[in-house]
Amino acid sequence: ASRRPHANTGETSRAIAADKADNTDNTETALARAADTRVLFLSPADSKSKNNLKLPATIHAAPQLSISNTVYVHRGDTLLGRLTGAAVQSFRDSILRHSKDTLVFLDGDNLLIKPFVPKEIYKVSPYIFTGRYGNVHVTLPEPAKKHYAVKFFDENNKFLFELSEIRDPSLIVDKTNFHHSGWFRFELYDGDQLKEKNKLFIPKEF
Repeated sequence: ASRRPHANTGETSRAIAADKADNTDNTETALARAADTRVLFLSPADSKSKNNLKLPATIHAAPQLSISNTVYVHRGDTLLGRLTGAAVQSFRDSILRHSKDTLVFLDGDNLLIKPFVPKEIYKVSPYIFTGRYGNVHVTLPEPAKKHYAVKFFDENNKFLFELSEIRDPSLIVDKTNFHHSGWFRFELYDGDQLKEKNKLFIPKEF
């Protein structure tokens, strides 16, 4: 059966005192230990009663948490500005309405904007791609009329090598030129104009 926790009403302290009645030296120590321990009892849930969530501050009669008069707004390690407590709600609504960023309370005085980072979606290039045996195929339209060049980079954008002044409509770059398997990035240029920026994967075993 479902049960709902409720606060300690003193039964635990009385039970410990009864169990320790024959040892007067330990009774006082046991009661002190029980008083410092948070105890929750489970009682049958009543479908007619409301589900109320109480914070520890409410249970122990401590003051509730509240937003201070001045809240500092951060993005990373940069302080963007300050808001009054009354302006936090409208600022939060504006962030949610006009961006995909996330707003997080670090504590009662500081807000952190966590920028949205879109997930990179990989789409195979129609011009430069990995073939059946792991070699890189370069297929370009009208190469005689264009001024194609391809620059290859590793996954950390470190430049590897370049194919310039390509005149053949179809080329195969041997996989050994890349020295290892994994993801590689490339940039395809037509003259000085960037035609495509993409990546390709060379498998470890072919």
